[in-house]
Amino acid sequence: MKWNEVEDDLFREDWDGVYGEMPDPVRDGVERALGRIHAREARRRAARRALLCAACLALALGAFRFALSGRKNVPDRVSQPPAEVALGEMDGVYAAKDDPCFHLEKTCAARRGELVELRLVAALEFEKTPCPVCGAGVRLPDGA
Repeated sequence: MKWNEVEDDLFREDWDGVYGEMPDPVRDGVERALGRIHAREARRRAARRALLCAACLALALGAFRFALSGRKNVPDRVSQPPAEVALGEMDGVYAAKDDPCFHLEKTCAARRGELVELRLVAALEFEKTPCPVCGAGVRLPDGA
């Protein structure tokens, strides 16, 4: 709501006609009091304006952050087919005694136990299968 001096009943009154002639010290005091009132109102308007600007800025930043926050949780709907890797019988793979799979990477997340390096032919002799994580695109040699 906008405060307007024209709408205020006190500003529409003819104060000069009501009180007539005032002594100079009283008139100076009244003018100083009115000046302080106007200055206080100007400070209040400036503070209100600054507060509203800060609130709008905070709201805009919050909306911007909210709009961008969902982008990092979007699932990948387009996946590349795994690259097919052809392994030879003498290529090195990693396996563990208790793990039913052999791994192509020593740091595979699906490994069980401590991995040791061995040839693919030895892993196949121990009836190990390719790991579903790191060996998803492995093509085994013919006859394996």
